[in-house]
Amino acid sequence: MSAGALILGIHMLSAHARPGFETVTAGVYLQSSSGLTAGVLRNSEGRLSLYAGQTWHTADGRFALTVGGITGYRSARVVPLVIPSMRVLLAPNTALRLSGLPQVQRGGSAALHLSIELSN
Repeated sequence: MSAGALILGIHMLSAHARPGFETVTAGVYLQSSSGLTAGVLRNSEGRLSLYAGQTWHTADGRFALTVGGITGYRSARVVPLVIPSMRVLLAPNTALRLSGLPQVQRGGSAALHLSIELSN
């Protein structure tokens, strides 16, 4: 990610390893050039989640890791967030991001999540 770049991400869909979870996990996020990331989405339990964390990218920007915390789940006020992801460039300022969501709570589910990113 270049200096001064800002990413607007749009959360879209999640495919879960176990049935019974929301597929449409719509929301938005912003990521600064320093990697500070914050967003809001409808989570897999159908509830509102807010999250914040730090994202680190590989030199080519293809892979990333976001670490932080997320609210809105029944199991705890704040749940750890550790999200590896891969970026697929569609156009110079547009990309798809596929994120792996590990199961972090009992009764939860791992998932693959799809979002679209727009950068300046």
